[in-house]
Amino acid sequence: MPFKIYKIYPTNYTFGYDTFDSAIVIADSTKEASNIHPCTGKPLNKNNTSNYGWPTSLDQITVEHIGYSTATHPGVILASYNAGK
Repeated sequence: MPFKIYKIYPTNYTFGYDTFDSAIVIADSTKEASNIHPCTGKPLNKNNTSNYGWPTSLDQITVEHIGYSTATHPGVILASYNAGK
C-alpha cells in the first residue's frame, strides 16, 4: 500500500517570526503525519520548548490528506517557515 501525502498545520495558532506554519509530509496515517515535526522530520518532542513555534500536542495539529506517494519512508517534502526580521 502506498504512503499518503498530507498537509499539516497548527489549528487555531498565531504565527510569528521564526516559526513554521505548515508542511507537506509523507506518512502511513493521519496520526503519523500529525506527529512529524516540519524541521526535523522526526516525531514531535513534547518536552522540547524550542519547537520553532510548532505545537507539541497532536490535538493542536490539523491534517489534510492530499494525495499518494511512491516514497519508501515517511518524512517532510516541504515546510513553510517564517524567518525573522
